[in-house]
Amino acid sequence: THPLLEVNFSSQAHTISGTGSLLFLHVNSDNQVNVGTVSFINLDVDNTIANSGTITVTGAFSGGGTMTNAATGIFIWQGTSVANKVIDASIPGNTIRLINNTVANLDIGDFVTANTYHHLTLSGTNEFRTGGDMDINGDLTIQSGAVLNNAPLNKLINIGGNWTNNNGAGGFLNGTNAITFDGTSPQSIYTSTGNEVFANLVINNTSATGVTITLGEVHVTSSLTLTDGIVFTSATNLLVLEDGATS
Repeated sequence: THPLLEVNFSSQAHTISGTGSLLFLHVNSDNQVNVGTVSFINLDVDNTIANSGTITVTGAFSGGGTMTNAATGIFIWQGTSVANKVIDASIPGNTIRLINNTVANLDIGDFVTANTYHHLTLSGTNEFRTGGDMDINGDLTIQSGAVLNNAPLNKLINIGGNWTNNNGAGGFLNGTNAITFDGTSPQSIYTSTGNEVFANLVINNTSATGVTITLGEVHVTSSLTLTDGIVFTSATNLLVLEDGATS
């Protein structure tokens, strides 16, 4: 267990293990490794760090380097600021959890390189936005109280896993651009209350069982494109094309 202190990694490789809290970590040397569960008030990554444990940041997160979230890596931000797209979150299995109670209109693209996530969970009372086209290769979870607003900049969102909206109809504001389900294994759409509304919905799932609407209705206001795969509905969990929508 580490006490609350400030650490500067400026030469050679180090491994962080155990459980504890650090006031500030400045990474200015390559090949740093975290295999433990550690919380930082401020984390500044100016070279490379590999995270296969759990890192939590409660203050400022920034840097000019890269933190690679390994398959078992969990990164949790519940901080006050973020800059410079530090995380490589493209490795299958890794998880990013963003808890936003402090920043207005927080761009989810500010955390990751190439606007790419695997599993992404959004929580907190302040709004999230999409500043660029997003590629979420795993699951997207919008927790109760959280809002992902795609309307201001109308970006593309590709999702390869399950869509879980625990905040109901107000949890996702769709804008006018396409949401594409492009997984290679079965996917699901879950909305806790009300309807999930997409302007343009694209189904491009190559698995035998496609995309299943597990709770709530999915409404399409502009166009439905069935590139590949099947959409499974039920008597109560419907896929609805609204007036004027095309397929």
